[in-house]
Amino acid sequence: MAKLQLLLLTLVCVFLLLPSSAFGDCTCDTEDEGRDKTQALKYKLAAIASILVAGAIGVCIPILGKTIPALRPEKDIFFFIKAFAAGVILSTGFIHVLPMLSRA
Repeated sequence: MAKLQLLLLTLVCVFLLLPSSAFGDCTCDTEDEGRDKTQALKYKLAAIASILVAGAIGVCIPILGKTIPALRPEKDIFFFIKAFAAGVILSTGFIHVLPMLSRA
C-alpha cells in the first residue's frame, strides 16, 4: 500500500511540474522576433513525451528478460544496450560542455 501511495504521489508531482516547465518563459533575451512560442511548446511537449516513452522502454527491457532470453542481463545484447545508453549520456554531456570550451 505504501508503494502505491508513493507511486501516486510521484505521478501527481510529475504532472504538476511538467506544465510549468513547458510553459516557462525565458526573460534573458530582449528580442522575441522570429520565435514562435506555440511551435516551441509543441516541440517541448513532444520531447517530454519521447523521454517518458524511452525511459519506460529502458525500464521494461530487464523486466522482459524474464520472458525473452535474449534480453537477460547476462547476455551480450543487453551489454550492447547498456553501452549504447552510456554513450548517449556521455555524448550529451560533451555537447553541453562544448560551448564552454570554445569560449575559453
